[in-house]
This record gives sequence, C-alpha cells and structure tokens, in this order.
Amino acid sequence: MPAFEWVKARAGCSVAQMFQQLRLEVDSDIKTRLALRPAERHYVEGRSIAPITDGQPRIANQARISIRWERLSVSSFPYRHPILYALLLELRSSYHRIRLAWQRGGTREIQMGPTWQRLLSGHLIPNKQTQGRIEDMRRWLSSREWSSPEEWDVFLKGWDAGWVFRDRLDTEASSEDAARQRT
Repeated sequence: MPAFEWVKARAGCSVAQMFQQLRLEVDSDIKTRLALRPAERHYVEGRSIAPITDGQPRIANQARISIRWERLSVSSFPYRHPILYALLLELRSSYHRIRLAWQRGGTREIQMGPTWQRLLSGHLIPNKQTQGRIEDMRRWLSSREWSSPEEWDVFLKGWDAGWVFRDRLDTEASSEDAARQRT
C-alpha cells in the first residue's frame, strides 16, 4: 500500500479548488436527484407539474428548494444581485424565527442578569456586567426598534462572549504584571 503524500496533497489544496469541488458535488447531487424524479411528472424550470386530472395542472413548489439555495450560494448570483440575495436571506431567516416562536409557544424571554453582586465583605453593589448589558442593549435597540427577541438573544450572546474575552485578557495581563513584579 503506497504511503499518503501529505506534502503534495496540501500543496494542491486551495480555496478555489475547494469551491470547484463543492460545485462539482452539488452538480452531481442535482443530476442524481433529477434522475430519481417520478416518470409520471413533467418538470419545467425546476418545478414539477402534476398530470392534469381536472383540466388544470397543479404546480408543486416543494421541488428541491434546498438545491436551489445551494445553487444560489455557489453561483455568482449574490454578487450580481446583492440586494435581492440579502432579501432572500432575510426571508429565509424570518421563516425560521417564526417556526421557532411557534414551537416555543411565544417569544423568547430575555434575561439581563442579576441586579446586585455580593462582595467578599458581604456588601451588595450594582452588578457591572448586568448594567453594561442593559446599557448596550438600549443603545443597540435605539437604532433597531424593529428587531425581534431572537436578534436580541444573538446580540446578548455576542456581548457575553466579549465579556468573557475581556476577562481572559484582564487575567492574562494581571498574571504578566505579577510575573514582572517578581523579577
């Protein structure tokens, strides 16, 4: 069994080649799917038309919508029609937000955090993290009154990730300062 030559394999790997491979795989999947379509249906531009039974053909719009999204994302469509593509993405997101709200039985309840934090001495002081979340959320909402609770949740998850990152930097900086003071 010949050994795998990883140096040559890595040298042949590029973003352009990955996109070309992805495009070929999507084209292959589309051809496979087209071959699996029922023989009694007729297809026009990706939509199936059921056989005429009552004098009117019925169009089934469920014909592989996911393949259409795949075609859009690997084509030049997003670059030729950026506004239309952005609107399609918003429409897709809206559908999923509505579905999530339906499954939950309502909108997401947003938690801002505890109002107070207890010091080691036992005294209560206002929680700086909660105050920061509230202040930044108000600032963000002042320019996005139309946003949904799903978007609020995404904003706050990003805010929390930034807080954790800041804490980690502070911890690393204090560790470095302590090491410098010892030397």
